[in-house]
Amino acid sequence: MSTWFERFKKLRIEKELTQQEIADALGKDITAVSRYENGKGSKDMPFVFKKNLTNLFTNGELRYIETGEKAKNVQSNEEINSKSIPVNTDKMISAPIMSVKASAGRGNENYEAVITGELLIDRMLFKVLPNLKNIRAIEVEGDSMYPTLKEGDFVIIEENQHFSGDGIYVLQWDSVLLVKRLQAGAGRIDIISDNQQYAVNTFDPTDDQRSFHIVGKVILRMQR
Repeated sequence: MSTWFERFKKLRIEKELTQQEIADALGKDITAVSRYENGKGSKDMPFVFKKNLTNLFTNGELRYIETGEKAKNVQSNEEINSKSIPVNTDKMISAPIMSVKASAGRGNENYEAVITGELLIDRMLFKVLPNLKNIRAIEVEGDSMYPTLKEGDFVIIEENQHFSGDGIYVLQWDSVLLVKRLQAGAGRIDIISDNQQYAVNTFDPTDDQRSFHIVGKVILRMQR
């Protein structure tokens, strides 16, 4: 069976993360990351990895790194990309539909990479053509983003774990899946519902102990 640091290195490379990005998230020097990956650190995954890498890895990925066991309904990027998805044409794009729903309310289940179908989209709807390997379709549940998003709508996201400016995102916050408007503030990110009946929440990475993980930015809305 592989070691935790072998699984960590393999997954880091698959996700195209650099050792420097890992070092920055851990608050350590890049040489420390290199030592970990070469098996010169702890024989068990250090707690700091589980605490500080939630913005770069999902809970399922961190669990896999630590134990070597994948959740039964979570698939690797290789498994997802090997699925038989219709070839994109000059006119239409196929977006895999995920099995989860993003809550436009008070929260839903964790984001799990399970493809249940496909959504065909006219290419002309995109202002800028996204990376087609990274697009996903997720159904909206709840009313906190009304009138921008209604229950039953689909949001098309481009999977990317980094905040790329104000906009609507699908995110995991405190282990629940949400679709919310994110707006950068002074050292914080405001989590905003377009429905004014819902309060604005704030994530401050310096003192908020809850996990905060961006799944992807919404690039298109498909009405039901």
